[in-house]
Amino acid sequence: MGLLTPQIDRDFTGGIYLPPLGDIPPLDHIEPVDYEDTLFLPLTVDGKTTLDLVVNKGQQVGWQALLARAGGYYLYAPRAGIIGEVTAENSPSSVWTAGKAQQQALSLRQVPDTLRDYTHLSSDYKELITASLLTSVEDVAHSPDERRGLQRKRVVWDKIEQAGIVLTENGLPLAHWLRRLSHEKVKTVVANATPLEATLNGCLAILARWPEQVFVGLAFLKTWLGADQAIMAYPHGFKIDKSVAEQWQVRCVAVSEKYPQARSGSVLRSLKNQRQLGKWDDKKDRAVVFEIQVLRQVERAVLAGEMPTERVITISGDGVRRPGHFIAPLGMPLRVLLKKSQMYEDSACVVEGSSLAGMAVDAQKAVIAPTSENYTVIRQIKREPPHNCIRCGWCIADCPAGIDPMRLYKLGQMRQGDRARQLSVTACMECGICSYICPSHLPLMEQIRIMKKSLKG
Repeated sequence: MGLLTPQIDRDFTGGIYLPPLGDIPPLDHIEPVDYEDTLFLPLTVDGKTTLDLVVNKGQQVGWQALLARAGGYYLYAPRAGIIGEVTAENSPSSVWTAGKAQQQALSLRQVPDTLRDYTHLSSDYKELITASLLTSVEDVAHSPDERRGLQRKRVVWDKIEQAGIVLTENGLPLAHWLRRLSHEKVKTVVANATPLEATLNGCLAILARWPEQVFVGLAFLKTWLGADQAIMAYPHGFKIDKSVAEQWQVRCVAVSEKYPQARSGSVLRSLKNQRQLGKWDDKKDRAVVFEIQVLRQVERAVLAGEMPTERVITISGDGVRRPGHFIAPLGMPLRVLLKKSQMYEDSACVVEGSSLAGMAVDAQKAVIAPTSENYTVIRQIKREPPHNCIRCGWCIADCPAGIDPMRLYKLGQMRQGDRARQLSVTACMECGICSYICPSHLPLMEQIRIMKKSLKG
């Protein structure tokens, strides 16, 4: 979806310079947001899996009480409260996701926080798990303490599974993905601290404020997967605490490429181009990417017993006076954060994600969900009507994945998913460059994204 007109850097295949889009939120401030009204907790996580309730209407629950679950997804109470109605599809308080159909949400009305029960693990327990981080799974398995090592690995796995951590990029439960990866030889785990855009630097704010939590979370996953190395990918100019990284055996690499970033395929491409990773043989040199916010959630779940009941949300764009980073509970209406950011009344659009590849949302109905992370508020939008393809070839020339966006666009219209799969539609990293440079203003990326989701289903 093209919302702004970019300037293409033709000297760099796939490179793109975005025009200034408001102030960049400062990295040294993440503001907790108190919200005393009713929360509306989404009951659909990946767009198709509806969670089953384990509580009843009128029931009083405490902080981190389990509310619903299904297929590896878990929903915990962000605070003590009383369970209310499950909103209908057309209710004003229903959840609006990516401009599509409204979904059900569970209401949670606040009560005096008398039921909050902080469960802290003992220091001995923390030391037990921490001690297992710096020893590879293979080494433990061949030592006299094999059973103890496997028990430690199981403890970490149980904590991650019970937390129900969800991957922001694809909406999958982290535990399911780890189980799938356990059958492969993973050589490298990568922490992705490259922001979507300069104004969406929430990943850097998290890394700046909680560096040890991020590095420990990455060390957990490295050990659990039996990987040989861990890499922190971050942009040039960011001052990273390498002493903490070295403590947890993480190698820090500044990526040099411009847009696109913040997607798994993008950061792996950058690292391979800089010769920080091996060849493209996935069987022998497999590398997997983890988001910064997910890594912090892993550390919190394993060492502090905290369920993921809050998100660090970045609000930016030229449509707000005070861009910033906020710690918000799940189920809080997005409009609360927009008010905190002093959104201009004449702002034209709120986009979930980047201005280049994000999806417009209804700012009055959207709430903070397990995959919420960045919102861009755009004050003015220039929309052009689509025309027929003029066969300029720009979308092919500038596609970082090396695919044919226009052909995939037509296959999507004809619903020929199998043929699109043969033409590597799954390689699309949804950067949005094709839509932006298309002189016919065709929604190429939007159609490709829809087709990719249908293939997953």
